[in-house]
Amino acid sequence: MGADLVGMSTVPEIVVARHCDIKIVAFSLVTNLSVLDAGPKGDDPQVQLGGHGTLSKIIGEGRANHKLLVSILIKNLSDAQGIR
Repeated sequence: MGADLVGMSTVPEIVVARHCDIKIVAFSLVTNLSVLDAGPKGDDPQVQLGGHGTLSKIIGEGRANHKLLVSILIKNLSDAQGIR
């Protein structure tokens, strides 16, 4: 297993846990703040004529689903360890 970056706030806890023979898993959600697709601008008719639901949909498009990611991670870890 490898890593592309290290979350410095978790390193000390992991080192101590491993010295105590405690199994541990840590993960970080790293976000990229760059906007690849800015979506419609404020003067776009879709924005001007859209209600709250339309605006929420526009804002939410492309947003990461962290709950889904965490649930998949937990399921896979549980399956790997035989834990329920």
